[in-house]
Amino acid sequence: MKKGAFILFAAFIMIIPLVLAEKEHHMTLLAVKETADGLTGTTADLYLEIVQGNGRVFIESFPLTKLDTQISTRFAKDIACDYADIDCSKYDFFYTIKSDSPIIGGPSAGGAISVLTAATLQGREVRKDIAITGTINSGGLIGPVSGLRQKVEISPDAGIKTVLIPSGQSMIKEMNLSWNLTEYAEPLGVKVEEAVDIDEAMHVFAGTSLKKEKKSISISSDYEKTMEHLAFMLCNRTKALKDEIKEEFIFNNETEYFNERAINLTKKAEDSVKDEKFYSAASYCFGANVGYRYILINSNKSIEFNSTKELIKRMNKNLEKIPVKTMTDLETYMVVKERLLQAEINLEETEKLYNEGDEEWVDIFSYTVERIFSAEAWSEFFG
Repeated sequence: MKKGAFILFAAFIMIIPLVLAEKEHHMTLLAVKETADGLTGTTADLYLEIVQGNGRVFIESFPLTKLDTQISTRFAKDIACDYADIDCSKYDFFYTIKSDSPIIGGPSAGGAISVLTAATLQGREVRKDIAITGTINSGGLIGPVSGLRQKVEISPDAGIKTVLIPSGQSMIKEMNLSWNLTEYAEPLGVKVEEAVDIDEAMHVFAGTSLKKEKKSISISSDYEKTMEHLAFMLCNRTKALKDEIKEEFIFNNETEYFNERAINLTKKAEDSVKDEKFYSAASYCFGANVGYRYILINSNKSIEFNSTKELIKRMNKNLEKIPVKTMTDLETYMVVKERLLQAEINLEETEKLYNEGDEEWVDIFSYTVERIFSAEAWSEFFG
C-alpha cells in the first residue's frame, strides 16, 4: 500500500519543482562481465535527469541492456517515488547507463537506481565513494545478487571505499570456497556493509532517513490488520522451517552464519510484534525464512527448478482470473504480480549460476522460493 495514502505531505510536494535540479546526477554502478577466465568485476556509470513531464521513463544504455534491466529500472523508479512520497506523474525520468564493455544485464542495479532517484527527488547529492549492488523489491527491501566478490575487487579502481550489499550476503560461496566479504575487502581498502532497505542505503549515501524524519504518520486500521495477518503468516512459516532443521543437523561455517542470523531476525520479529510494528515483523520473518531455506537447500542441494517454474506459471495464471473490484484488490494484484515477476527473474539467474557451477545459486534460489511464498501470503487479501 502506498505510503502517500496515509501521509500528509502537501507542503513538501509544493517545493519539489524547486529542488529538482536541472542537471544530470551520477552514481557509479558495480557490475560483472564475462571473460575467457570467467566472471570479472567492472563498473558502469548511471546518470539521471528529472524534468517536468508526464511520468514517462526513458532508458538509454551503452552497450544495450537486457529487457529485465529496463523493467527493473522502471520498478526502481516507482519504489523511489513511493519512498519519497512524491507524485512522479508530473516528471519525466531520463536514465543513462554507460560502460566501457558489455556487462551482464539484470535487476542487480535496482537498489542503486532507487537510491539515486530518491536522492535526486529530494534535492540531495549522493556520496561518490560509495556504491550499492542489490535488487529492489516492494517495501524498498534490497534483494540478493550475484558476483559480489568480483564487484568488491573492482571497487578500489573506481575510487569506491564503501560497498553496500544485500542483507545476509556477507558470506558467499564460490566453487566450494567460502568467502567472508567483510574480511576479504579489508586488504583492498574497502568497507563492506549490509543494507536491509532503501532507507538504510539513503542514510549512508546522503545522510538522510525518512523513517527518522517523518514524525506524524497516520495508518488506517485496515492496513494495520493486513500487516498483522501478513506477519502472522510469515512468522508461522519461520517456525515451520526451523522445525524442518533436525536436531542432529551438522552446521558448517556458512550454514551456522545463516542460522544465527535467522535466530536474530526471529527475535527482532518477536520484539516488533510486541511493539505492534507488524510490517517490520513481517520483514524480519521473511529474512529469517530465507536463511532457514538456505540451510535446508544447502543440506541436500535439492534442485526444484522445474517445479518452481511451474508454480510461478500457475500462480500467474490464477492471478489473471481474479476479479479486481476495489482499490485494495488493485494494490494486492500489484504486490503479488511484482513478487512473481521478481521470482521469475531470480529463477533465471539461479539456473544460470547452477549451470556455471557457481554455488551462489543456493543463496538466490532460497530467496526466490520464499519470495513466492510471500506472493501466496499476499494473495489472501483479495476481496
